[in-house]
Amino acid sequence: MKTGLQTTVIGSFPKPDYLPIRDWFDSARDTGEMDSPEATRSYSAYRPLYADEARFVLAAEEIIALQIAAGIDVPTDGEVRRENCVHYHCRHVSGFDFDHL
Repeated sequence: MKTGLQTTVIGSFPKPDYLPIRDWFDSARDTGEMDSPEATRSYSAYRPLYADEARFVLAAEEIIALQIAAGIDVPTDGEVRRENCVHYHCRHVSGFDFDHL
């Protein structure tokens, strides 16, 4: 029987280079602004990129394997399908406008 504190992770893992979606923090570093329209571009801009499901599955498998190897009890997919943990949810709440900051 395993004893001790069970572990898990929350939040986004760094995105592998082969994914067609970039993390918001990486985009913001490129523009030099966290709140620029380029860094917060519309979620709809990502939709065509989701066609390659195999890449997202591969990324999730790699991230889960890293967590298992580190001894994490409840691994996650690392939120590989989201640009980050905040914007994803804000895009589904009325009142947020990422195109007209």
